[in-house]
Amino acid sequence: MRFEISDLLGGDQQSCPEPDFARWRSVDGEVLTTFHRIPDGYLIRFKERADFTVSLSRQVVTCRPDAGVSRLAVEDLYLNQVLPMIQGQEGGLVIHASAVAVDEAVIGFVGPTGHGKSTLAAAFARAGMPFLSDDGVHLTPDDGRYIAAPNRPSFRLWQDSEAALVSGGAPLEDEEEQKTRVAASDALPFQQQPLPLRALYFLGPGDSLETRFEPLRAQAVLAELINHSFLLDVGDKTRLQSHFDALAKLSASVPAFSLDYPRDYDRLGDVISAIVEHSRRRDLIQ
Repeated sequence: MRFEISDLLGGDQQSCPEPDFARWRSVDGEVLTTFHRIPDGYLIRFKERADFTVSLSRQVVTCRPDAGVSRLAVEDLYLNQVLPMIQGQEGGLVIHASAVAVDEAVIGFVGPTGHGKSTLAAAFARAGMPFLSDDGVHLTPDDGRYIAAPNRPSFRLWQDSEAALVSGGAPLEDEEEQKTRVAASDALPFQQQPLPLRALYFLGPGDSLETRFEPLRAQAVLAELINHSFLLDVGDKTRLQSHFDALAKLSASVPAFSLDYPRDYDRLGDVISAIVEHSRRRDLIQ
C-alpha cells in the first residue's frame, strides 16, 4: 500500500457516506474510531484527528487530517494503527505489543495502551537489549516457531517516561501530558534483523508490589490475543476465521505469561533482571 496525505486543507470531519460497521471505544465508552465500507474499500475515521480512505483497487491509503493535526501525528496513526490492520486483512499476523531481543531471541510485551509496553521496551534498550518495536509486532510462522520482524526504529513515550529513560530531566508540572517520538540511538539500540519469538508476556495494571509471573493456558492466551491483534474488517467472515485460526496456532505454540510489576522508574532495573531471568528458563529455550 502507498500512503498519501491529502492536499486538502484540514477541517471539521464531514458526515460519512455509509454507517459504521465497527467502533473502537475508550475505557469510558467514548467512540474514538469508526469503520465504514465504501466503494472500492474502507474509510477509517479517528474522531477529531483524521480520516483514512483505503482504496483496494489502487492500493493507496489517503489521509485527510483534521484541522490542527500534524503530519507526524497522522503518520503515527497510519504506521501504528492503519497499516497493521491492512496487513491483518491481507493475512498477516500483527500483535499490539512491544518487543525486545534477549539472547538472540524475542520476548514480546502485550497490553492495552497505557500499560507500559513502550516504557518497558525502552528500558530494556537502555540496558543494552535492543528493541524491535514499541507498539506492533509482525509475526511469521516458521517450522513450528514464529519469527518477529523489526518495526520502526523509534519509540513514542509519554513525557514522564521520556524524561526518566532518555533526557534525564523532568516534565513541567503544567505541561499537558503527551507522547514524544524518540529515535533509536547508541543509547537505545534497535534490533535490525528478525529473530525467533521466545515468549509473550501480558502486562497487568501495575498493582503488584513485586515482579510477578503466572503461566497462561492457550485458551486464555487466545482470548487476550483476539483483543490485541489487528484486523480491518471483522465482518469478513472468511478472513475472520483465518485470523482466528492463526491466533489459535500462535496461542498453542508460544509460551505465554501474565506479568505485573510496580510502575516505579527506580525499580525498572530489578524488573528487567527478573524478566530476563524468567525468559532464560530451560522450558522456554528452544
